[in-house]
Amino acid sequence: MIRPDTREHAIDIVVDRASRLSAKAIRYLATQLPIGIREAIDDFSQTVQLTDAERRLIIKHNVSIPYELLELAKYKEVHGDNITVGLPPRSNK
Repeated sequence: MIRPDTREHAIDIVVDRASRLSAKAIRYLATQLPIGIREAIDDFSQTVQLTDAERRLIIKHNVSIPYELLELAKYKEVHGDNITVGLPPRSNK
């Protein structure tokens, strides 16, 4: 199956890998990542074991891992840790 080469897909990878964590754990992970986008992606990649292709896609689309994690944590705090609830809608940046 061919995966789309889009920013939304790159964000979905981040959300998918972190979605099973509690909101508290997601917030903690976000605060432990480096400020630089590339460095944060590298650390996140090692933490959740991203494939090289996933890592390259996230880098290509310059996804801010801490921002996406904090958005996910905020969403989970409102909806609980129930992963059956739909994921947050994407804002157009």
